Amino acid sequence: MTSGTRMAVAAAMTVLLSACDTGGCTQAPEPAVEVSVVDAATGLAVVDSVTVVVRDGDFEETLFETSSGVYSGAGDREGEYTVVVAHPRYEPWVRDRVRVIEDRCHVRTAYLAAELVAR
Repeated sequence: MTSGTRMAVAAAMTVLLSACDTGGCTQAPEPAVEVSVVDAATGLAVVDSVTVVVRDGDFEETLFETSSGVYSGAGDREGEYTVVVAHPRYEPWVRDRVRVIEDRCHVRTAYLAAELVAR
């Protein structure tokens, strides 16, 4: 076996052992909640002046925009959330009892579509 082959085998073993240490799970947290925010009349993403907040008991977090009109957060946190989407030109959008549960590695993300209605 050449030294290059030995190094490749050693690197592969390190990756495999790392996966065993974490049970095959990734280290990056998964969002508990992901909300796509669109205009109900046009179906287009609402991208300016949007605030998305999740609450579960004393926990509260403002979600961050991960892509155009999509907001995520509450990383790896199970719970029962109230989700509020606010925008100055639209009626508030609220969903209660959004349940997020753990799976073997992370949480199962709750995917929501907030269709905002103009004021």
